[in-house]
Amino acid sequence: REACRLDPEARTEENVADILDFVKDVKFFTKLDIVQQRALCRTMTLETFGARENICTIDEVGDKFYIILTGGVSVQVPSTTAACPNGVHGNGQKCDCPNRVMENIVLLEKGMGFGELALQSDQKRSATIVTCEPTECLVTQRSSYEMYAGALHRQFIEQRVHFLREFPRVEDALRRCLVSTQDIAAMANCLNERSLGGNEVVVRQGDVVEAMIFVRSGQLSMIRTIDLDALPEPSGRGKAVAAPVAADRAQAEAQGDQTSGQLAQNLARAMMNMRRQERETKRNLMEGEAQKQKSKPRASVALAAQLRGSSRRSISPPSPS
Repeated sequence: REACRLDPEARTEENVADILDFVKDVKFFTKLDIVQQRALCRTMTLETFGARENICTIDEVGDKFYIILTGGVSVQVPSTTAACPNGVHGNGQKCDCPNRVMENIVLLEKGMGFGELALQSDQKRSATIVTCEPTECLVTQRSSYEMYAGALHRQFIEQRVHFLREFPRVEDALRRCLVSTQDIAAMANCLNERSLGGNEVVVRQGDVVEAMIFVRSGQLSMIRTIDLDALPEPSGRGKAVAAPVAADRAQAEAQGDQTSGQLAQNLARAMMNMRRQERETKRNLMEGEAQKQKSKPRASVALAAQLRGSSRRSISPPSPS
């Protein structure tokens, strides 16, 4: 706070380091190199807002990027379910009245940033930001961004937007106006790269969804756990069931017409068959043990009768077979 209150020319390297230490983990700054980060930290200013005050308003053109130093804000967008307050727009029509009903979609707290798209283009704000309490923000102006980071960072974002639009579902959503180019750019700003080795688990079934994963190179296999007890038993109970995982994979590579989803299903099916074989084997072993337990008393009775009938004779133990 104290460092941002100083004029940029009066800030020492220690002041810049203090600001950088606070903002270095903000997604926007992680895309910049250290020289660009330090240059923007030197030019940041401090702005203070009261409770329930608008920092920026939807559909206005902005030129600032904000990082919350203290306090918190609410991100608000037009409600998709509320009726038009003026009765102008009917069912299915998008209400753009100035007094339209807004709804909160997310709360941002200390250390989080918003408004980065205003630094990269003249597109209108996609949401209204309202403070939840007295709030202080570190502010980067577009002029500073253009001077120290603009061209390289814009090129970086454009490459990621192009990458996202290569996915059919993203492009389809864009054509159907479910998302805008501004939404795609915002998603590009949020992407983080991660490299994985072989046989490494990316996510586990049952985990809380925290991210969307786009595969840039390589392949992922999807395996789902299924409750075998809820599945019907196969015909020919007790027979061994083959699990041709390797054969399926080789056939898919040879033909080139089997999707990754089908491969995952084959792998899951093979695992189910293996589990079923284990259950059958365990059941047979248990039945065999039970049969042995039942036969022991009868053998004892027969041996006792034999002993009574030939008490004068010496009985030698049977030779092992």
